[in-house]
Amino acid sequence: MARLPYKIMKKACVVLPTYNEVKNIPIIIPLIFEQSPKVSHELHVVVVDDNSPDGTQDAVKKCMVEYPNLHLITGD
Repeated sequence: MARLPYKIMKKACVVLPTYNEVKNIPIIIPLIFEQSPKVSHELHVVVVDDNSPDGTQDAVKKCMVEYPNLHLITGD
């Protein structure tokens, strides 16, 4: 069996369900990603928002600029 020319990195995924969490998103997202060096896996965070009317999705989208492994799923 041939060896792959690159190392396959394992991934870990945190699923974060949200509803009306606009104030908490800018706090919790950086705290989660601060843990990334402590795990041996590539860390991804998936925020699942059920169409919060308070701007939660916009707050997540702002964080996505800084954290490329942050993803958003909406109820749309």
